Amino acid sequence: MKAARSWETEGEDARFVDLRALGEKPMSPRDVSPKSDSWLVGFGAWAANSYDLFPDEALHEARLSLLDTLGCIHAGWDSGQSRIVVKMTARETGEPQALGLAALKGLTAGQRALLFGTAAHSQDFDDYETAASTHPSAVLIAALLAASELTEPTYREFLEAYLTGYAMITRCGEVLGYSHYERGWHATATLGGLGAAAACGRLLRSNADALTSGVSIATSMAAGLKRQFGSQAKALHAGLAARGGLEAALLAASGLKGNPMILEGSGSFLDVYGGSASRTAFNAPWEFGAEAIRRNPVYRKPWPCCGYALRAIEAACELSGRIAEERFDIASGMIRSPKPYASVVAESDPRSPDAARFSLTYCVASALIDGEVTPQTFVVDALGRTEVRALMSRLKVDAYDPGSDVEDISPAHPDSISVVLGNGREVSTIVEHVRGGGARPMKEAEILRKFLDCGGLKETAECALGAPEGDTFSARHVMALSPD
Repeated sequence: MKAARSWETEGEDARFVDLRALGEKPMSPRDVSPKSDSWLVGFGAWAANSYDLFPDEALHEARLSLLDTLGCIHAGWDSGQSRIVVKMTARETGEPQALGLAALKGLTAGQRALLFGTAAHSQDFDDYETAASTHPSAVLIAALLAASELTEPTYREFLEAYLTGYAMITRCGEVLGYSHYERGWHATATLGGLGAAAACGRLLRSNADALTSGVSIATSMAAGLKRQFGSQAKALHAGLAARGGLEAALLAASGLKGNPMILEGSGSFLDVYGGSASRTAFNAPWEFGAEAIRRNPVYRKPWPCCGYALRAIEAACELSGRIAEERFDIASGMIRSPKPYASVVAESDPRSPDAARFSLTYCVASALIDGEVTPQTFVVDALGRTEVRALMSRLKVDAYDPGSDVEDISPAHPDSISVVLGNGREVSTIVEHVRGGGARPMKEAEILRKFLDCGGLKETAECALGAPEGDTFSARHVMALSPD
């Protein structure tokens, strides 16, 4: 493990300082006490100085997130959104670009973060969490892959940086509550950048002041509305957040200062971006990254579509197996889903793959007919299938009111499907805990299979899951993309 280092800024020059060589001990969460009224200052002090404190299980979860996200980048590398980003960077650089590793040559770190994040999120196959309702790893891994080219981190430093960013995202989500998302904000775009700034500040070995300022600066880039769901711009949100967070961290490391009180109080980030159930101050104990991923586990996706369709897809797959050939003789069906969730996947007539991922009726009809949902479910040629479209017209959605205490994908507010067959027989099922979630996590073997199915290489998987913590992390090595 490399010695713990931090940025020390003198005028316009920044240099690495070995904290241990100076006799300073890495800090634990309990050693951190706020020297101001700012929670963010305390977070910055912890994030810049807490080394070797993350438990093995947290580091392993970070490895799984790395592998899963690399698979999603592979799956989305040839997407329309990724190709457009590459075309845009060619306009910026004045040089022609191609996909594959060749696309990375000549790009700035910010451009790479934009491309990685957009590709990772383009198929909506990337992970999510329910404290902040974000897609954390598409943003964090994308930003860190780009940032790692600017320094020489070890694997452990990369994984700890990821956990630091994850802590920032989920802690802000706990304070803002679900009402931030309900108001129309795409939390991946608003909170993801804050997490990326914290993660990149950690990876760049910024000192506490610079790390604090990085997150503060990132709030000035926080934007993105759910109204973009079903369009190509939705995937871009993850790329923009990754780029914004990385650039905020670099600006802070270069000496730019942000307001350390930006998150709390009247007119603050929490105040302006929050809803009726949000708080405007942090009141939790000083526990951060070491607990974050246990308190708020990563949810990984078995199917490439919006998370709010996953429970209904599982229910439909189960019913399809139970009714066998009678699945082609469904007279009518009812999908019951909590209104806040159903409203996100309400596309009734999807005409593009992006829209189909946000169509509850399309996803359920496809699952009932095919008994499964795969990436091929969302290719253009599949969208107009006669049998699927016919069944969609016979499905209705009951978007029921879960009450005012709703939380994201809560088992207290389940999804259910009932179908009436041509002979009058009714069959139904209910799903409370989402597959891939905290109560039913994907196994490592399932994540590995998903990665390989997305086009990843076995050697890359072995590296992501098993490389010694002290080895130097190489983004180019773990990407292992073949040029066109």
